[in-house]
Amino acid sequence: MHVAVAMSIVVLGGALAGCAGSEASRSLAASSTTRPLPTLWSSPGPYDPSVLQADADGAVAVGALGDIHVYEPTGRERWNLNAADGPVYWRPALGPGVVLVALGDRFAVLDRNTGAVRWERRVEEPGRMALGTGSDGVPAAAISTGTGYVGFVHLDGVWVGSLQYHEHPFAAPSVAVSDGRAFFTIPTTDYGRLSVRDLATGAPLWERKIVAASAEPIVADDVVLVAETQGPKAAHLLALDAATGAQRWALDLPRGGFLPGYESAVVGATYVVADRAGGVTLVDLAAHRVRWHRQAIPAGARLATTVLTPTGVLVSADGHGVVQLDRRTGRILRRDSTAGVVRSLAVGGPVVYELLGYGTSGVVRAFRP
Repeated sequence: MHVAVAMSIVVLGGALAGCAGSEASRSLAASSTTRPLPTLWSSPGPYDPSVLQADADGAVAVGALGDIHVYEPTGRERWNLNAADGPVYWRPALGPGVVLVALGDRFAVLDRNTGAVRWERRVEEPGRMALGTGSDGVPAAAISTGTGYVGFVHLDGVWVGSLQYHEHPFAAPSVAVSDGRAFFTIPTTDYGRLSVRDLATGAPLWERKIVAASAEPIVADDVVLVAETQGPKAAHLLALDAATGAQRWALDLPRGGFLPGYESAVVGATYVVADRAGGVTLVDLAAHRVRWHRQAIPAGARLATTVLTPTGVLVSADGHGVVQLDRRTGRILRRDSTAGVVRSLAVGGPVVYELLGYGTSGVVRAFRP
């Protein structure tokens, strides 16, 4: 992920505040068309659908009880299996030929072509995960649990090490991986912390306090971006040097607030983060100012996912389908309301994948926005 000279950032937020010089905030009732997105294919998905992940090699959908389905970009299902006897809430992580997934009481790496278990490790309350390559050039994973435990493991099953934080978090730490480093945001009842570790060895690199109510961290080139809640009526984006933790800059955001685990995404020079108010805000990173704001879904609706495509932003929310916005102007292009509940969205190359729930039945749909 690279930050260009002329940069922009998209933030999901509430009412526009502190954005001098930006375009006026636009209402939810702005002109748009209600019509379905063009479907490439659809296929039966997991029982009690929960989470979805995708890349250029296809998509992986997981049900809340561990029902896993793996698809090729054409829609052909490679395999499916039921691999857990406990709840599954977290997105899987995808790497070359592998799927890393949290299953009930353990983390497991599965062969993406066959579903065979390469290795697994039992942990208490498995949570979030990310894949990358360590400073030693070896593919590895960073993982977290609901008990504040973070760990590091090579994808061949060699356990690197782990760390148990003294403060018990109120959510599983979020994790991002970039340039051989693992970035964890660890929320507690009093404050949060951003802890950065060497992915190859688990050795500490730097750490700093952050606001507990923060979205997931994301790394763009050499900058770590964290969206923080600053009380009931304020929020800001914190940009930190990825190597040292020194603050590069901070930007006031529209109020709305974030919660631990709220997802963020970056494509080129545009960054997206979801909050509780259902708006979308575009921020110019080079100028550090808000460009436009759009209320995409009603305030209070539970956001499922927000993703970026080369030309647009897609926002999904329970009971409101998928809203597509133009990335340059923020204009709402269409609203796609379906009979099912949108559980998750994910982008894989030029294709967007959608996991829908019809009661306890799941459907995976692919489309080009």
